[in-house]
Amino acid sequence: MLISQKLTEECKKLLPVSYSLPDSLCTLKERSKATFKAALHHIHLCINKDCDLLPKSTEHNLGNISKLYFTNSFNTHPVLESEQREWVYPTLETDIFLPKKKLAASFSIPTPTEELRILANSTEKTFAHFNKVESNIARATYYFYRYLRAFMLAARDNDELIGLSKKQALEKMIKTTNDIHTLARIITYFKLEMKFKISLKQIHINYNQFYYPEAEDFLIKHLKISIPEQYDDSLFIQNPDTSTSQEVDKNTSIPPKETSNSSKQKPKLQPITLLLNYKNPNTSNTCGYALMALKQAQLL
Repeated sequence: MLISQKLTEECKKLLPVSYSLPDSLCTLKERSKATFKAALHHIHLCINKDCDLLPKSTEHNLGNISKLYFTNSFNTHPVLESEQREWVYPTLETDIFLPKKKLAASFSIPTPTEELRILANSTEKTFAHFNKVESNIARATYYFYRYLRAFMLAARDNDELIGLSKKQALEKMIKTTNDIHTLARIITYFKLEMKFKISLKQIHINYNQFYYPEAEDFLIKHLKISIPEQYDDSLFIQNPDTSTSQEVDKNTSIPPKETSNSSKQKPKLQPITLLLNYKNPNTSNTCGYALMALKQAQLL
């Protein structure tokens, strides 16, 4: 037997023969902690292969046993009216998102996540003060997503997109801007309106993989852009001077070797490569200005 196994067996001998839930379970945290302890006690001492605590179709493991004890605890240890607590909830500071305010919301600006975190932490501390409880990260995270949703709703209102569908909102906004990020944020709002319970990390992933490309496609279709198969890339690329011709020896029909001054011709770039590589140094809207550049060059 391994040392770790031997140690585990010796520790099990120190466990009490039985474990009972506390008489009073006032909060979900207390209830969850107590029922998890009960599940641990059972899983360590249960040696019956035919244990009927769970249905035969359910695996006999810590997670399933803990869920069972937690559910049953509301029958064995119900919350008494005398133990129920009236929580005092602080008001969210959403007025700050109104027009001409410090954090006036709009889809035309990046979402101020750092400022939203500061607001969330402040509101969480107010809640803890009102209810005389300790601050915790979970509650601050909850308030962060409350503020994030409030900001996006305020952006919809401030940009006068109330009651519009996603397509209608994009068509209205594109009349005043061709910024792809603005369009992508509108798409993000409509996606989150259907399913808001996802993490900020997943929102970033979806933004880069789905929402931003969708905004690009919308802009391209709106501008009716198409890249012709035949094109003249001399507008973008100046090829090396190849005016020096190679004279063929009439006797041998073999062209002479290249002189030291001549150089190999560089491969031509495709228009799509030029589109992706072009960037206005004064803006981050790469695609929008690249499309304009191609149009000015009469390739579109």
